Amino acid sequence: MEEIIALWEKNAAKNQERNFSFIRSLKFKSESKVDRLAREMHEEAFEKIDCLKCGNCCKVSKPLLSKADISRIAKHLNEPPRTIREKYLMQNEDGDWTINASPCPFLGEANECQIYSARPTNCKGFPYTHKSGFASRSYQHAANTIVCPAAYYVVERMKDIFRYR
Repeated sequence: MEEIIALWEKNAAKNQERNFSFIRSLKFKSESKVDRLAREMHEEAFEKIDCLKCGNCCKVSKPLLSKADISRIAKHLNEPPRTIREKYLMQNEDGDWTINASPCPFLGEANECQIYSARPTNCKGFPYTHKSGFASRSYQHAANTIVCPAAYYVVERMKDIFRYR
């Protein structure tokens, strides 16, 4: 695992444009094949990578939260939604609710989520490499390769499979 994270740290930023180009090129491949391979590589990545050894997504990302997310967190913390919004959230330029700090105020010292069972839906799905429509998310996946070693691993493995040079 340490080797994967070291490769990610060393290469993710410099490979971002190339990764974006690669993911866009997948639009010309069989969507079902691309999605199947992405799911397989996602599973492989998370067999090798322990999120608790990294936690970078919680350190640098600010996920959007739905009203249901806010209600679920409020119930979990036994506080009213208004208090959750005041203490932990802010509205972005589009009026969407997002976490108000980096790292996330719910991130514990050992990279564990203090509200894991009530975490936002966007956190549950991250880095989205297992979702259908992989090739149609080229901006998202290219950006996530900078944030997440698992996303980087998936894209790098897929480049190997498709012999992308």
